[in-house]
Amino acid sequence: MAESTGLSKGQVSDFIEALGALIGSELNAGNPFNVPGLMKVTTRVKAAVPAGPRTNPFTGETK
Repeated sequence: MAESTGLSKGQVSDFIEALGALIGSELNAGNPFNVPGLMKVTTRVKAAVPAGPRTNPFTGETK
């Protein structure tokens, strides 16, 4: 990404770190985060799964 934008690797790293912090703060505040044409990130509340044995869908192993 640094080569295609003409920025240094450090600048790109700082930007990505700041973007991650911004996304996290928006989601923690209950707001969706939208980058038009690229992605929309939202959170949702899901009921807790009751305790008990679970089956791994890939291996069939039960724990």
